[in-house]
Amino acid sequence: LVFPVYWWSMPALLKGWIDRVFVNGWAFEHSPASGLQPKLQNLTTHLLPIAGDDPGAYERHGYESALRTQIEHGIVDYCGSRRGSTAFIYQSEQLSPETTVRGVDHAVRTISEAIHARLGGGDRRPSPPAA
Repeated sequence: LVFPVYWWSMPALLKGWIDRVFVNGWAFEHSPASGLQPKLQNLTTHLLPIAGDDPGAYERHGYESALRTQIEHGIVDYCGSRRGSTAFIYQSEQLSPETTVRGVDHAVRTISEAIHARLGGGDRRPSPPAA
């Protein structure tokens, strides 16, 4: 899931989509008789939050931890999906395009490495496109 961080959480549209798609009977099964049975064990969920503030602000105020708890535990774990990587892109509205590019490159590299490791490829890199 790639999303901008609005007011220290996911945007309302994304939350609404999750509320309508990750429903009882598809993402999980819940009944008084059987309790909770997660159903997305074959899914790995990677998160790519795009944040306007710097990592220091997130650390000082606990925003990253709160967002991770809300989404990783409250949604991903609840549905039984495997937790993939969570890679924040901080300071997304920088005046310096180079700073933004570095943040995006780091986040993409983090998630790519997690996907390749999950697929058993370790540190394999995708082949460059043919010229």
